Order: sequence, then structure tokens, then C-alpha cells
Amino acid sequence: GGSINIWEDRWIPSTLNMRLTPRTNSLMDANQRVQHIINTQTNNWDLRLIRHLITDHEAHAIQRIRLTPSGEDDRLVWPKTKTGDYTVKSGYHTLHETSCRRRPRNPSSSLSCDKEAILFRRKIGTSPCCPICGDESESVEHMLLLCHWVEPIWFGSYLNLRIDKRTITTFDKWLLSLSLSLKENSGDQDNIMTSVGFMCWYIWKMRCKMTIESRPLSPMAVICESHAACRSFLNAQASKNATRRPHVLVAQPPQFWSPPANGVVKINVDASWKPELHMASIGVVLRDSSGAFAAGLAFSIAADCTIEAETLAILEGCNFAIQQGHTRVVIESDSKEAISCLNRSIPRGRWQLYPILRSIRNSCSTFRDCNWSW
Repeated sequence: GGSINIWEDRWIPSTLNMRLTPRTNSLMDANQRVQHIINTQTNNWDLRLIRHLITDHEAHAIQRIRLTPSGEDDRLVWPKTKTGDYTVKSGYHTLHETSCRRRPRNPSSSLSCDKEAILFRRKIGTSPCCPICGDESESVEHMLLLCHWVEPIWFGSYLNLRIDKRTITTFDKWLLSLSLSLKENSGDQDNIMTSVGFMCWYIWKMRCKMTIESRPLSPMAVICESHAACRSFLNAQASKNATRRPHVLVAQPPQFWSPPANGVVKINVDASWKPELHMASIGVVLRDSSGAFAAGLAFSIAADCTIEAETLAILEGCNFAIQQGHTRVVIESDSKEAISCLNRSIPRGRWQLYPILRSIRNSCSTFRDCNWSW
């Protein structure tokens, strides 16, 4: 925007929460504003006016901030909520977390992550390493959330969870965080947490079958068996209390690709994210109404999280279809969050994604017919 004086407040709005540190002995224009370092023709950053005042790291961080299409009004966001809207609850939790960080920490030994697994320390196991991947110590967090074989279980279930490995500290904190997020975004918290419990139990059972009985791992078996057990449990609970019947979970059948209507092109997009590099790999495939391959695209792009990578994939899919000259399209992604925002209200989505979602909407205005599919 053009309303923030970067030398008075010395803040650039950023998901990185980065404070600029102008170098000493450098001349600064007190009236220099953010709008002066934005190229309105390309809608990109042009840092030539301030490049001598900031470090290479700061310049790189600024350039990673995504700009909304030109003509958009600025808006204030509260970064502690998903939509950017302030709530008293989020303000309270922010103050509480700040207070907790200032207290001296004496972590409980039962929650500390040891370098050796508990079974190995008790001389029950022969190695502290995970018997499945052999790469990490077999902590509770690794076994249930971080080992590579459990990723398709959490994502392939009806919960559609992507585990952000960077944020995992202890299992109980992850579970609490999930529970708190469900309070804000779901009216079915109890049933979902029950399903999570059954999935953890069946992950453990599958792990034991593999290590003790040498049975092959099957993420799909874990998904189906845990859903069946959860459904049976909830039905039993419902029969005990007829006046308060909980919603019964139903295992969702696998979804398969379906062709678009005649004269329409379907654009399938997907992305994978490399957290250590902050880079994403994006793939785009165009198929016609017969299912025949029409065109494709694959490349790497900078991204700060998985959902940003998925949303960028949608944007690149739209632009690629425009370049190919298509006017009637169905755009399909496995990102439920991004597709829901595009089908409903962009401002109600995650505030960090707003510039990308707005760019997608602008690009798709050139299509004669455009539909979104998850």
C-alpha cells in the first residue's frame, strides 16, 4: 500500500514479522513510503531507492512478500487469527503465551524429547531408532505424526490433515492445538477428536504387526479399520443416549478423476513443499473431455508453507490455461481450503493467501466459464 511510513514505524507488513534495521551513517528520507518501492507497472517490489539502507537478508525477505493486484485497498490484519480479524479470545491467548515465554522453564521429564527411545533405555528394544524408517529415534511424536508412512494416513482419511513437521514439539501440544482449532472452525469437535484417537491406536497396532509379525505396512488398512472402529464406538454411544445422538462418521470412498463436459478443459494442479529450502514444486496437467492429455507444466517456485504452495499451483494453472487459449475450464486441486475460498469468500480465508487468491480471481475473469473442484 501507500500508507505506511517505513522510517517512522520501521515496519514492513510481512508474514515474517521482520523489523527493518537501516544501516548507520546512511541518509534516509523521512517521507519515503512503501508505495515508492513498488513498481505499479509490474506490481513487483523495486528496492533500488532503499537497497543501500538494508541488508541482503532484509531485501530478500521484502521481495518474498506478495502484493495484491494494483488498485486494491490496504487493510489491517491481526496475524494471530486465520482470517486476520481480531478477536478477544486471540488477544487473550497472545498475552497468555507471551507471559508463559517470560517464565523460567522447567520442562517435565515425561514430556521432554530424549535422544534415545524409552524402550531402548529400558533395554526392551535393541535400537533407539524407528524400526520402520531407521532415521529417527522412535518417540511418540515420530511414531504417530512424523514417520513418513503415517503421512498418507492423516491426509488420506476424511480428516484431510497435513502434518506440519516443523511445528511438532510434543504429542500433547499438537493434540491441544488441534482441539483448539476445531473449537473455532468446526461444530463436530468431539467426533473428530474421537476419530483421531482411533487413528493413533490403529497406527500403533499396524506398527506392532510390522515389527513383531513382519506384516507389510498399509496406510489404507489403517484408515478403513480405524474408521470402522470409530463408527462402531459412536453407534454404541448413540444407543446409550437416544436423546443426544452424535453424528456417525462414515468412511468416505476413494475419489477418482472424472472428465469435464464437452468443450471444457480440466486443469489439475498440485504442489509439494520443501520447508528447509522454502521452495515448492508445482505440477499442472490439462486434459480434455475425453480425458486425453492436452498440455502440462512443472517447475519450482518460492513458498513459505504448504497451503501457499497449493494456492500458487492454482494460480499457475489458471495462467497456463490462459496461455494455451482455453476459455471454458474446470480447475481441480486437493487443497480444500483454497478451493473453498474461491467458491465462497476470499476475505474470509487465510489472510496470508489473500494476494494470491485475488490474483487467481483476476486471472479467471478472462475465462468465459470457470468452475472450481476439490
